[in-house]
Amino acid sequence: FFDEIHGLDWYQNHLETALFNLYYTNTTKIPQTGAGVNRQCAVLERACQQGVTNGLLGPGRWNGDSFGVLSTGDYLSKAFYVFANSLDDQPQSEREARKSPVFQIASKLAGATHFADVLVAVNR
Repeated sequence: FFDEIHGLDWYQNHLETALFNLYYTNTTKIPQTGAGVNRQCAVLERACQQGVTNGLLGPGRWNGDSFGVLSTGDYLSKAFYVFANSLDDQPQSEREARKSPVFQIASKLAGATHFADVLVAVNR
């Protein structure tokens, strides 16, 4: 459905723009530490929350693959889960290239209703 295609295009752009703006508007560097990773996660979480506000994302059961502390079948009460891989597991070449660890985001689409069945019981 077009609303999901349009929404997912917006979502990808919004996440990319949010991180870019963090890097671009920061007057110093984003440190390659736990605090720096947490700062980036916070930006991504705010972007995801906008997806909830816009009606693209909604709470529900996660049916995708497990990662971080999220397991298949877990309930996403916020509609999303942001996970950053550990700096300890990051290859040295990526640290030297000043890359952040990989971020993974589980996002639950809110979906939409296009029709419904209605059962009516009438009694006298």
